[in-house]
Amino acid sequence: QIEHHCWPDLSMLAYQRGQPELKAICEKYGVPYIQENVFVRTAKALSISMGHSKMRVYPDSLEREEDMMKWSNDVKQRELMAA
Repeated sequence: QIEHHCWPDLSMLAYQRGQPELKAICEKYGVPYIQENVFVRTAKALSISMGHSKMRVYPDSLEREEDMMKWSNDVKQRELMAA
């Protein structure tokens, strides 16, 4: 699922070969590695894009300070989170 983000220029076969290594890296650092069928992922993406469901909100408690979004004011953030 995330191999194409790590290695954007690799072929599908190369992704499959690299998958065990990337999964081990995720396990080592406590990063969830979720494997789902392509049809399940496509259905979820369509559901989100059509407004039938929402993406999960990543908990701020797990976010590093330097990676957190910087908003000009809290109102803007609350509006986006409520949408």
